[in-house]
Amino acid sequence: MRAYLLLGLVVLSACEDQNETLCRRAVREVIQGKTNQRLAIKALADFGVYALVDIEQELQVAPASGRLRLLEAIERIGDPRALPLLQHIAQYDSAKLVRERAQRLAIALAATGKPAS
Repeated sequence: MRAYLLLGLVVLSACEDQNETLCRRAVREVIQGKTNQRLAIKALADFGVYALVDIEQELQVAPASGRLRLLEAIERIGDPRALPLLQHIAQYDSAKLVRERAQRLAIALAATGKPAS
C-alpha cells in the first residue's frame, strides 16, 4: 500500500507545470533587479495574464523598487484584467511612487485597454 502511495506522489510531482516554475523564477528576477531583468520582464509579458497571479503575490512582499519593476511587467502584459490589481495598488501601496505609477497604468488601461508607454 505504501508503495502505491509513494508511486502516486511521484507521478503527481512529475505533472507539475513547468510554466509555473518559470513564471515564478521570472518574477523573482524582476524583483531582484538583476542584469537579466529585461529578459525576465519579457518572459512575464510572454506569459501574459497567466503571470498576474505570481506578480500579485509578490507585490505584497517585494520592496518598493521591486514593485515598480513588477508594474513595468504589468505594463508590458497590457491586459485590462490587471485593472483591479492596479487600482488596489494605487490606493493602498505604502510607497507614493508605486501608488502614482499604478494609478497612471490603471488610467491608461481603463481608457484604451492598453498601458501608456
